[in-house]
Amino acid sequence: MNFVKKIKLKILEKYPRIFQTYNLIIDKIASETHLNYLVRWIFYLLVLFGVTDVLISNTNYITFDRKQILNLLVTTISIIVAIIITYLFSKLFSEKAERVQRKIIIDDLSYKLTSFRNIAFQLMGFNSFWEASKFNPKSKIDYNYKWLTYEIFREGLEYEEFLKIRNDIGESVGQAYLGLKGLLTNDSTFEFFRTFKLRNYSLVELDSFKKYIGSFWTFLDRADVKFTFDNEGKFDKDLVDQNFIKIMNRKIDRENFRQEIKDLFSYFDGEIIQKLYYLTSLNSKIFSVTFSNIFFNLLISMIILIVSLIVFSIDVNALQSYLITVFLVGLFIANTFDLAVIIFFSIKKELVIKDFYKI
Repeated sequence: MNFVKKIKLKILEKYPRIFQTYNLIIDKIASETHLNYLVRWIFYLLVLFGVTDVLISNTNYITFDRKQILNLLVTTISIIVAIIITYLFSKLFSEKAERVQRKIIIDDLSYKLTSFRNIAFQLMGFNSFWEASKFNPKSKIDYNYKWLTYEIFREGLEYEEFLKIRNDIGESVGQAYLGLKGLLTNDSTFEFFRTFKLRNYSLVELDSFKKYIGSFWTFLDRADVKFTFDNEGKFDKDLVDQNFIKIMNRKIDRENFRQEIKDLFSYFDGEIIQKLYYLTSLNSKIFSVTFSNIFFNLLISMIILIVSLIVFSIDVNALQSYLITVFLVGLFIANTFDLAVIIFFSIKKELVIKDFYKI
């Protein structure tokens, strides 16, 4: 194993989420288009320098009345700033109300996911189930490959080492066990016996959970009938049942225990994780594009306002005050045009409802 591979293996072992986070960020950046921003800023600069050039070409700094212009500028910007602040606060309160409603659903789904992870913990301890495989991955992973994770097994090994471990723990059954192990997210054993636990999950965790769940479901779907839970103890099944009730609002059918577990994993893979990921992604957004654009426009307006007040209040020579005032007027007009462009495009965008409010 070369040096780079060893470093990657160590990172995967200690921080298994770091590469998923990196990949999500790269995908996000790759999917975003910056064309609209580029067009806006080109237009912004053209208006700014165009207006400044026109004013300089058609006015004289000696007869230029900066006091009157600055007074008008301060009055106009103050009104615009007040309107923008009112809009932003109303938008902020509206967004908060929507997020609170989504958070209620997120908390409910997260509670189910926590109970589901408790079931995964119990399934990992079902010795008879894992001993049905000639590889017995539970024993080998727990004692010989404690460092092994789903990510390392899939991505972090040299081919020769992968073959050696695969032949020792089995590919499908070993990956299924590692999938359950991944669902535990390095939590202590005590965490899975707590009767009350509040937790929400990050997008990175949910993205990983989907792979882990799919791995165990695929194994159950294809596994021989000898992989059964019939020989597991009543106490262990009772622990599974307690969490199953929290999720499905009914007791597990012990006559069809394996099918019930398989259906449960299918339910989380096809519905719970997807809903939770979607709602969490909506609540993870800091600001909408429209909100960010208007807020940035507001900052520029406030800078123009502050500079205008300073220039209005202090004594500077005629040429300096002339150039500063002309530039501020050009900046104000460019910023006002930009605000108009933002409003024009945001009206259409705000009226298009893409989010799902009932899932």
